[in-house]
Amino acid sequence: MNELAIICLLPEEVNNYHQGLRQKITYQFGFEVNHNVPPHITIKYGFPIKDIVEIEEVAYKFCLSHPKTKWKLSDFGHFINPDKHVVFIDTIPMEKTRKVHASFMDSLRKINWVKWSQFDSANLHYHVTLASKGITSANFDDVWSFLNQQEKPDFKVQFDNLALLRIEKDPPFVYNIFRFPD
Repeated sequence: MNELAIICLLPEEVNNYHQGLRQKITYQFGFEVNHNVPPHITIKYGFPIKDIVEIEEVAYKFCLSHPKTKWKLSDFGHFINPDKHVVFIDTIPMEKTRKVHASFMDSLRKINWVKWSQFDSANLHYHVTLASKGITSANFDDVWSFLNQQEKPDFKVQFDNLALLRIEKDPPFVYNIFRFPD
């Protein structure tokens, strides 16, 4: 079965900064970060697709009827779980952004076959992943120290699109993008 995630793509300025940091991490530590996935903020984590047209219709209608909102990308953060270490750009939403995100999730919940995970909500810790593959308990402190020596992010970006990311293939690819009106 095919799998899909829904993301918000980021502007070129953030892409350039993000890709530069990923290249530095790769060069410094010798492990490959996933350069194939575009820098993004996750809106809905991956789920099996039964009818992509139904998802496209929800995303299209939602974007037409909701305003752009904002996030601030500043500083770095990390998640440490027993089996996974992640470093990221911390992403702070405006109150209105969480409300728009929650409204989109409500729209998706009307599709009864969509599968949900514990992180599928507007209360999540928004972030832009820099690296996870290759980071272990043994090298995390070195990666974290290196990252904190880099120029800190300072971007104001808009929640202005919903992009459908097909993740059943390697590399994942953006299948379709729906934009909020100006």
